[in-house]
Amino acid sequence: MPDAKGPPIGEVAFQFEGVTYVMIFDWGALAQYERAMQESIFAIFAELERYQVAAEAKVPNLMRYAPRMSAVGALVKAGLTRHHPDVDYDLAMRMFADPAVQAALGAASEASMGGGDADAGEPTPAPDMRARVPAKPASTGTKSSRAGSKPAARSKASGGRRRD
Repeated sequence: MPDAKGPPIGEVAFQFEGVTYVMIFDWGALAQYERAMQESIFAIFAELERYQVAAEAKVPNLMRYAPRMSAVGALVKAGLTRHHPDVDYDLAMRMFADPAVQAALGAASEASMGGGDADAGEPTPAPDMRARVPAKPASTGTKSSRAGSKPAARSKASGGRRRD
C-alpha cells in the first residue's frame, strides 16, 4: 500500500540547539498547514517570497513586508511533524528566529513547489506557463457591429403607443 502522505517533497536537514531536525513538505505537511490556518499553502508562500524580495532590495521599514507570524509558526510545525511530532508551536516559533532554520524553510518550501530539489541544491527553473496557452484568434465581429451599420431592430417607445 502506498504511503498516504505521498512521496517526500522538499526534505531538508538542519541543526537547532545541537539537535538535527528534518523538515519535509510532503502532501501531509501541506494539508496540515491548510487545516490549521484555514487557507491555501500558497498564501504563506507568497508572503514569504514578498518578504524575501523586500529584504534583498533593502527596502526601508522591512517589517511592513513581514509574513504573519502565526502562519510562519504553523508552516514550520507542519514541516517538522512527520519526523518530529513532538515539536510544538512555541518551539517552531523559536526555531524560525534562527537563520539556519529560515534557510531550511526556504529550501524545503521552494523544492515542494517544484522550484528545485532541496537535496541537490540546484533550483529548477519554473516553466513559462504563458508559452503553453495558445493566443486567442482575433475576432472580426458581425455585420451589425460595424461602423455605420443599421441596428438589428428598431427600438420602440415604451407603452406601445406613439407619442406626438
